[in-house]
Amino acid sequence: MDILKNRLLLLFIFILMQFPLHTEDLISLIEKEKAELLWDSLTGTGIIMKADSEIVFKLGVPWILCDYSIKYNIDNIKRDRGKIIVPDNMSRIIHEHFLKKEKEKETPRIAVILIDPGHGGKDPGAYYVHKSKDQKIILYEKDLTLKVSRILYELLKETCKDKDIILTRSTDEYLKLEERVEIANSIKTGSHEAIVYISIHFNASFNKKAKGFEVWYLPQNYRRTLIDDNEVPEDEKDIIPILNTLLEEEYTLESITLARAISQGLLAQVGELTEERGLKEESWFVVRNTRMPSVLLELGFISNKDEALLLSNDSYLKKLAKGVYNGICTFINQFESTKGFTK
Repeated sequence: MDILKNRLLLLFIFILMQFPLHTEDLISLIEKEKAELLWDSLTGTGIIMKADSEIVFKLGVPWILCDYSIKYNIDNIKRDRGKIIVPDNMSRIIHEHFLKKEKEKETPRIAVILIDPGHGGKDPGAYYVHKSKDQKIILYEKDLTLKVSRILYELLKETCKDKDIILTRSTDEYLKLEERVEIANSIKTGSHEAIVYISIHFNASFNKKAKGFEVWYLPQNYRRTLIDDNEVPEDEKDIIPILNTLLEEEYTLESITLARAISQGLLAQVGELTEERGLKEESWFVVRNTRMPSVLLELGFISNKDEALLLSNDSYLKKLAKGVYNGICTFINQFESTKGFTK
């Protein structure tokens, strides 16, 4: 009878040892990471799984294997009274590994499209009056920029529902250039999210024959400060120039790509009615001071009588807005499908 009792006791202890999952330490780790666990009681081996990542560990072995490729040394994983004791450094490594994998999975996206109608209020911008025998055309740049911007805003709001579409002004109000820049630079986004800035304008010239649209971006050799010293830890400030240069190159590429896409979009919509004057470089205030990919559009010459007649027609303004809209959508598709042009 004593032999039978001893065997039953040993069997009971053995069974308890086969259910180490019901322990506070391992269960809390799994729950904290929102992961799953596969456990082989015969070999004392476990696999912690989350999304596409797996971490293999074994009792008594002082290392874990992440995704079958990265080995990390840890303190021994032990079993104590039917419980698996997870060492602190293992918990930390697992958390950091899963966090890194999650960040790698995040796809860069355009989160905000900022539309800036030029001029406004006491600043009319370009102003022109064209007279003929049967009509008088009066155009204010501030009115045209607002009309096109509102149409563009509605087009983007309708189809880009996962993005914030923002107008710097939605009425005839005056904004300083510094205020426009402040609006843009104060927008907060996630680490994998980007903003694009579109400044809408119309042109005028002493040459009454000049007409057509232009798309401007910051000159490639223009140097500016994009990274605030306060945003970088003290022990990493020596790499700020390198980071700033990389960010400058990124924004330049994205701005040129955006400018090209918008120019092509406008050409498709109004190319038969006006001229494409091409892509141009200039260090406009808003373009050089906004910390994001940015372009400035000149959508036609108020000073040209024929073009002024077109610009006085709402259907033509809708064509301009549609061209800009198509260009922005093309850029977004390129940016998001190529992980931010990093492939």
